Amino acid sequence: MSSAGPVMLGYNYGAGKRISVGVTGSYTTFSARFKESGDLDFSNRYFTLIPRVDYHWAKRDNVDVYSGLGFGASLLHTHYNEGRTNAQSIGAAIQVNCVGIRVGKKVGGFLEMGFGFNGLVNGGINTRF
Repeated sequence: MSSAGPVMLGYNYGAGKRISVGVTGSYTTFSARFKESGDLDFSNRYFTLIPRVDYHWAKRDNVDVYSGLGFGASLLHTHYNEGRTNAQSIGAAIQVNCVGIRVGKKVGGFLEMGFGFNGLVNGGINTRF
């Protein structure tokens, strides 16, 4: 069994002093193999788009603490290795970020902890325009 991702790209817009709205796109892969033969049983690819709303608890020049909620959709593409028909489906995708922190002025880093389609802990680099 192997997995990669999610690899994410997002955009947020400050809609008020404490509220921001945005969207996050992500790509995730997952595959599994039979133990006996080692052949690939199936692989899944998820393409996800989640609009989000964040509430900013504390916002200073270099530190931003926030929580957020996102609800969107995910396209799942499943590939079977044994000649079966490939499958595609669309389903709901939810992400709840219990707490997130961004540090930096123009360019910074962020760490989000929550649960949902994008996982339990996410982090990365971001920039302000």
